[in-house]
Amino acid sequence: MVEYLIYHPTLRDYHNLYADEVERYRPQLKKSRIEHYKITQCEFTGECIDNNAKVEFAHIDSVVTNPHKAISIDNGVIILKNIHSDMTRKHIHTFEDMLDYCIENNYSILWADNYVR
Repeated sequence: MVEYLIYHPTLRDYHNLYADEVERYRPQLKKSRIEHYKITQCEFTGECIDNNAKVEFAHIDSVVTNPHKAISIDNGVIILKNIHSDMTRKHIHTFEDMLDYCIENNYSILWADNYVR
């Protein structure tokens, strides 16, 4: 039964459509979150953002672990690129991982108060 579902053409098509949608909207997440919440500072350090090229949208629950949240601006934070790179290297993929990372590095955890699980 599981194999039938995995290889079912309709389900495969649905998965491919969603994957295409995720890839289409992911590049817009940073701009959308910044504009929607009027973000002017790194959400971890509080450093002023004078150039949006210095920051990235970091998923709280990663696309791999929670694909259904992949294109939600509420499933992410705007943080400095170097912090995002460090988190990626350290395989930070979940809310809990990100919260622990912030506590260990003395970063703000205000973002966690607003996160809806």
